[in-house]
Amino acid sequence: MRTRLAGLILVNALLLLGYVWCRLQTYDIGYDISRTLESLDRAQEMNARLKLEHTSLTSPQRLRQVAEERLGLVPLAPSQRVIVEVPPPK
Repeated sequence: MRTRLAGLILVNALLLLGYVWCRLQTYDIGYDISRTLESLDRAQEMNARLKLEHTSLTSPQRLRQVAEERLGLVPLAPSQRVIVEVPPPK
């Protein structure tokens, strides 16, 4: 009778331990999912900001402004243009 009772207690303790372990794993996985979703949100926000920045930095108006103000470039005068004719390949 005593060994049977000890066996039942042992089985119940193992079942309880397994249940607690499963619950801890569930919480841990939930926490990992939450962190991953937060990281994804931050990455998506950064991607949107970078796309906007890329669009503004590569706009023709901005490039023209930088060329003129920072680099001192000016549009070519008609007399400065040269047309080079390339013979067709043989």
